Amino acid sequence: AQAVDAMFAYIAVSNLGKLERFRCDLAQGISEPSGAIEFIVNNHPEVVPSYKRLDAHWGKVVQSALSIDFRFEQFLRAENVPGNLVKLKSLAETIPEALSFHLCHIFAHCTGLDAGDGSAGMTETVFQ
Repeated sequence: AQAVDAMFAYIAVSNLGKLERFRCDLAQGISEPSGAIEFIVNNHPEVVPSYKRLDAHWGKVVQSALSIDFRFEQFLRAENVPGNLVKLKSLAETIPEALSFHLCHIFAHCTGLDAGDGSAGMTETVFQ
């Protein structure tokens, strides 16, 4: 139950850095959304209650997942260099849940694309 709760917290906070006013107020000088939310969680956790309420272990998992600098789209197009995968492998060995969270977030994002009244990608036909 704690893992699922932490996963929802990760998904909830991971895109907050895309909110320009939020980013400008709390992470001045950081224009990259992912870097901004990582900074905010580390330096201003009180403004992210979904993250702040997590216990130490799951907070560390979410923090680590937010720090992943891996572009899955580049991986699918074979544009990643070996160094990208080495960092990912290292994280998977030290905090495996963080990689799982990141991959689940990618899955949720990809299957929710073009969603209107539900998901265009996550249908019963696709997953049979």
